[in-house]
Amino acid sequence: MTGGKNTSGGGSTYQKQIKDLVRIVRQEGYEYQDPVTEFVRALYVEFDFEDAQKKLGEADEVLRSDFFLLGTADSFVEAARHLISESYCKIHQRIDIK
Repeated sequence: MTGGKNTSGGGSTYQKQIKDLVRIVRQEGYEYQDPVTEFVRALYVEFDFEDAQKKLGEADEVLRSDFFLLGTADSFVEAARHLISESYCKIHQRIDIK
């Protein structure tokens, strides 16, 4: 989740990257799991937004406790929240802001 979505015609590339990521998480889920891959699974495979929020919290903890990933934690969480909102809006016609 580097940089965000390219809005100048690169939407198809963005969608292909998401599809590839979901395919890999599905294929390799039996062999490897961590809070980041579990976040992707909850959001894009199961469409379980509550579990995605929970896994995002766990992923945040993992990123902040890893010396090499610490610098990515804020941008990852921000991008992940955007993905949750985007996915939720695509699925639901009505959204209760409360």
